[in-house]
Amino acid sequence: MVFHQGKPVDSLSISKVMEDFFKFIKGEGDDIYLGGHNINTFDCHVLINTLKCIGKSNILNTHIRGFLDTRLLFKINNPDLKSFSQINLIKTLLNCDYAAHDALQDVTFLKKIMESSKIDFTDAKFSSATFTVPAAFHSFDQSASCK
Repeated sequence: MVFHQGKPVDSLSISKVMEDFFKFIKGEGDDIYLGGHNINTFDCHVLINTLKCIGKSNILNTHIRGFLDTRLLFKINNPDLKSFSQINLIKTLLNCDYAAHDALQDVTFLKKIMESSKIDFTDAKFSSATFTVPAAFHSFDQSASCK
């Protein structure tokens, strides 16, 4: 049973969720970058671990071109800021507050800040904010070997 704010909610198996997710992104084309705030050190590791647990780790190579870490992107684009937390970036760059750490709110506001910034993350100056699928697996393997 899965709970949200102490109340039971309907859920799907992780295998079904991953299957649905990759069906969804497959329809978006071959040039997909998954983006997230601090994705390099957290979200990618969770995703890779999940895919390994269900025996589907090879699926990333067939559907994903790479990853974009928006924390690094904004650090490069706004070097004078003191904090690059998503909460601070939303407050500073969008001049608003939001319900941080709620998954839907985090994604919604990350999208808003990306759209308002109009940053072309494919520009060479932002190359350190993107990384490939093999690089994500290497980072995962390195962190797993340290535990």
